[in-house]
Amino acid sequence: PQEVLFIVTDGLNDELLNGAGRTYSPINTQANWCTTIKGRGIRIAFLYLTYNPLPTNAWYNTYIAPVQSQIAPAAQSCASPGLFFQVNTDGDISAAMTALFQKVIATAHLTQ
Repeated sequence: PQEVLFIVTDGLNDELLNGAGRTYSPINTQANWCTTIKGRGIRIAFLYLTYNPLPTNAWYNTYIAPVQSQIAPAAQSCASPGLFFQVNTDGDISAAMTALFQKVIATAHLTQ
């Protein structure tokens, strides 16, 4: 059997640092768990909901803007080949999820 992990996210880690505040980083940059999962033979289907810039927001400018350009590439590198989709939050998320699911099952087959 082929296992597939579906990830639907804005592609950002939000971690509490041992009493030292929070850190925000692109997915899979602190710990390389995507490689570990794929190394176990599990495919990763990744639906990235675009993290849109908020240039007039102080919190965004302080924490997210410095890593904004790294978010989509990190999300794509986490996905298994051909199983990365990106959709804007005002886009058709349902259609993107359906398309991703169809790509996953296109290689599926039943055996006895």
